[in-house]
Amino acid sequence: MVDKNVIDNQPDFEAAFARGTGEINLAPGFYNVPHPDSEKTVYTFNGSITGIADDNPNDNDDDNVYLIGELGTETSLKLTNLVMVNNRQINVSVLKGATATVDHVTFIRDPDSLTGPLEQTAIGCDQGANLVMKSSTVFYRDFGGAIKMATDVTGVIRQSNLMIINLPKGSSGNLVLDQVEVGTLSVAGEWNIVSQNLSFSVHETQHYLPYQVADNHQDRLSTKRCLCYLLNSRMIADNLHFPVTLPKSITPLVVDHSQLTGSLAEKRLNYQPWIEAVDSQVSVKNCQVTGNVQRGSNSLAGEEGSLTSQSSAVRTNDHAALKKLKQLIGLTRVKEQVNTFIQMALMNKRRQEHGMKTVSSSFHSLFEGNPGTGKTTVARLVGKIMFEEGILPTDKYVEVDRTQLVAGYVGQTAKQTRKVLEEATGGMLFIDEAYDLVHGNDDTFGREALDTIMKYMEDHREELMIIFAGYTEDMKKLLQQNPGMSSRVPNVFTFDDYSVDEIIAIGRLQLQQQQMHFDSPRTEKLYEQLVSEQYQSSNDHSNGRWIRNRNDQLLRQIAVDTGQNEEHPLDEIWSDDIQKAFGGSVHDDHNAKQGNESLSQGEIPKDLWHDFSLGSDSTLPLLNGDELK
Repeated sequence: MVDKNVIDNQPDFEAAFARGTGEINLAPGFYNVPHPDSEKTVYTFNGSITGIADDNPNDNDDDNVYLIGELGTETSLKLTNLVMVNNRQINVSVLKGATATVDHVTFIRDPDSLTGPLEQTAIGCDQGANLVMKSSTVFYRDFGGAIKMATDVTGVIRQSNLMIINLPKGSSGNLVLDQVEVGTLSVAGEWNIVSQNLSFSVHETQHYLPYQVADNHQDRLSTKRCLCYLLNSRMIADNLHFPVTLPKSITPLVVDHSQLTGSLAEKRLNYQPWIEAVDSQVSVKNCQVTGNVQRGSNSLAGEEGSLTSQSSAVRTNDHAALKKLKQLIGLTRVKEQVNTFIQMALMNKRRQEHGMKTVSSSFHSLFEGNPGTGKTTVARLVGKIMFEEGILPTDKYVEVDRTQLVAGYVGQTAKQTRKVLEEATGGMLFIDEAYDLVHGNDDTFGREALDTIMKYMEDHREELMIIFAGYTEDMKKLLQQNPGMSSRVPNVFTFDDYSVDEIIAIGRLQLQQQQMHFDSPRTEKLYEQLVSEQYQSSNDHSNGRWIRNRNDQLLRQIAVDTGQNEEHPLDEIWSDDIQKAFGGSVHDDHNAKQGNESLSQGEIPKDLWHDFSLGSDSTLPLLNGDELK
C-alpha cells in the first residue's frame, strides 16, 4: 500500500510538478518531466523531489525512482534518492543565483538521446549559482561532463564519483571537493579549488581530455591526454590519489599558469613524465617519483620527497581591482582613503627594496559605517589590489565573525582563532561585526580571541592585513577593549551613507545587470521619483541593501505581471509594475492600450501552455533559462 503522501503515477506527478513549488515524494517507478518543444527552455520547480524506497525488503522489484528529462530552479531545489535520466542537454539547470542540493542521486544518460553531437551535462550552474552535492554519481564519460559552470559559482561536492569535471574557459568560482573520485579534472576557467582525498581513476571507456599549454608548447603537447589540468587557477589539494600506473599517452598532472599546493597519498609513482608545469607555482609534498618532471618555463623538480616549481605567483599588471574600485558608485571619501593607503604601502615597498626604513608597515585597518555601504565589497577589492601591486604575497580573502573565532569552552578559543589567522596569512582577514567580538568586561572568551589576534597581527604585520568592520559607534567601544589596538590598527576608513542620487544610480545599475530596462523615459522618471521619496522617508539605514530589496520587490511584481499578460516583455519595466511594487499614483499608457484585453489576476495566457502528451491535462509555466540570466 502506497502512503497517500507518496505519488506513484505519472498524472499525479505532473499535477504536483505543475504547481512549481512544494514537496514531491515519489514511489519507485519511472516519471517523465514535462518539457517544451524548444531546446532552449526549461520548466522550473522550487522545492524538493524525493524518492521513497519500497518498505518491503522481500520483493524483487526495482526500488529506484527514475526521473526522466530536464528541470531547473530559479530559487532552490533539493533532489534526494533519485536516478536522473538525461534525454536532453542539461539534466538539472540551476539558474542565476539559485541553489541546488543533490543527495544520493545517480545521473545517467538515456541511450536513445545520444544521436548527434549534443554535449550532455548532468548539472548546469548559471551565474552566481550554488551547488551542494553529496553521495552522488555521474556516469558521464565524455561530452559535457558532470557539471557545467558559469561565473561566480560556488560548489561543494562530497563523497561522490563524477567521472569528468570540466570547468571551461569563461567559468569561475570556488569549488570544494571532499572524498571525490574523478576520471578527469579539467579546469580552464578562473577557479579556487580546495580538495581533500581527491582520487583519479582509470576507466576503459573514459575519454580523457586533450590539453595545450603556452603557445610555444602547443605543437609538442597538442596530442597529449591528462588526468588533471589546471589553467589560470589555484588549487590546494590534500592527499591526491593517482593510479600507480598509467598508459604512456596520459600525463597525470598539467599545471599551466596556475598555483598548486598539496600532498600525494601514494609515495611512489612511475610516470614519464610525471608533471607538465609552465609558468606556475607548484609545491607537492610526499612525492617520490621514478619518472621525471617536464620542465616548462621556470619550473623544476625539487629534491626527493617534494616537488617544487620556483616561478612567482600569478599576478596581473592591468590594475583590474583598482579599476573596479574606481567604478563603484559613491564612496568618494573611502576611495580617497584607499588611494592614500595603497600609495603609502607602495612607497614603503620601494623604500624596503632600496634598503631604507619603512615609514609605516601596518596594513591593519578599521572599516566603519552603516550596513549596506560597501564595506565587504571594498575589502575584497583592496585585498586584490594589494596582491596585484605586489604588496601582499597572495590574494587570499577570509571572512569571519565572532562565531568562527570564539569557542564554547576554556582553552579552545585561542587555538580556533589562531587557525583562522594562519589560514588568512599571506592575504586578508575580514572580521565582520567586529564590535561583537567582546561582550563587555566579563567576556573572557571574546577577550581571549581579541588578545590572540593582537599578538598574531603584530608578529605578521607585513604578510597579513586584518580589517575590523562594523558600525562607527560600536567600533569605538571595541577599541576600548584592548589598549594596544589603536596603535596596531592605524588605518581608519569611513563609509558614508549613500545619497539619494547614489541610491537611484545603484538601483538602475542593479536592474541593468538583471538585463531589465524601462519601457520609456517617463517610466524611469517614475522609478527615480518613488525611490527618492521612499528612501528619504525610510527609517531603514541599510543603504545598498535597501535598494536591492526594493528592486527584488519590483522584479517579483514583474514576474507576476508577465505571467498574466503575454504582451508584457520579460526584459521591460512598465510604470504599472512600479506602481504595484512601490505604491504611488500612475496612469499607465499600457493599461490604455490593453483595454478589456488585460488579464485578470491568476489567468495565464494560453500560448504559455503546452500539451506534453504524457497522459495528463496539467500545464506548466514556461521559463527560458537565457532570459533569467
